[in-house]
Amino acid sequence: MEAAATFLQGLALSLATIAALGPQNLHVLRTGLARRHVGATVALCIAGDALLVGGALAGAADALGRIDALAPSLAGIAALVLAGFAWRAFGDARRPPVLTGAPGPARGPALRRSLAETAAVTFGNPAVWIDTLLLVGATGAALPAELRPAFGAGALAGSGLWFCGLAYGARLASAWLARPAAWRVISLASAAVMAALSLGWAVEFQSAIVTATGG
Repeated sequence: MEAAATFLQGLALSLATIAALGPQNLHVLRTGLARRHVGATVALCIAGDALLVGGALAGAADALGRIDALAPSLAGIAALVLAGFAWRAFGDARRPPVLTGAPGPARGPALRRSLAETAAVTFGNPAVWIDTLLLVGATGAALPAELRPAFGAGALAGSGLWFCGLAYGARLASAWLARPAAWRVISLASAAVMAALSLGWAVEFQSAIVTATGG
């Protein structure tokens, strides 16, 4: 039961962070609208998240070591980072972009070029590294070791659901996605989820401080 709840926590956190506006999502959307190398693009995005999430969880566990002693700091970091992302998502909702990724020429770019562009917006985007290594790493490292795999699996499930839905559903929802109101809804939902998670970690931080001080 606890593992299922942790899985859902990873799923919700992954969806909340990935849904934030950025070059990667816009690239996947344009790829889906143009129907160019959609499967390869989605697979590379998910593989990138798998590498970063796995590295964040494993690296955090190895580097931080004594999780019990660092629990207050990790909870505080997670609360602050989540609050920052919630604020950023709220700002995106106030200034949503208009998607201009209309389908290009019928032939489209070669597979190698398409994968290079996907890799660039995935690994060359600082927000991806901050989201995954800092946010997921701090959140996952604060969990007991036996629950980290469930959290990681939930995070990767969120990644798969988002990118598959975004790419393969783009064609069906092209008219809706072209409107700023669509991204306003996505951004507001992302802000609400991250704000709720931030509040939860803030409570955890307060409890850890009280316990540490013997209050």
